[in-house]
Amino acid sequence: GKKKKTTVKMANLNPYYNESFVFVVEENTLNKVNLEVTVLDYDMLGGSDPIGKVVLGKNRKKLEKKHWVEMIENPRRPIIHWHVLKDPEPGDEEDEDDKKKKDGKKDGKKDGKKDDKRDATKDIKEEIK
Repeated sequence: GKKKKTTVKMANLNPYYNESFVFVVEENTLNKVNLEVTVLDYDMLGGSDPIGKVVLGKNRKKLEKKHWVEMIENPRRPIIHWHVLKDPEPGDEEDEDDKKKKDGKKDGKKDGKKDDKRDATKDIKEEIK
């Protein structure tokens, strides 16, 4: 697919990206494609380490689907939502609800907080033309 990169924010644990991208997508493919946003920890030597990702699209669930639908309904306008980053490793496409249903278990935490240390939120801006 098509790839675009933001600028690198050096020595910043809470970077803010006031950047937008335009992806030209044919109207007949809007229900079939996804927008994957991956956050990386930049390394000057070697490869950068993925921190987490979010995948937006018509076939997604909850906020990931809602964000996509809002972008499609408002072309050329920035639509801003906060997202919790998911595990960036391939094959980890299931969300927490699906995992719980398969396991037949609940989180086990009294306060309902997730135990994933990689949970983080980033301000994601996309613009679909």
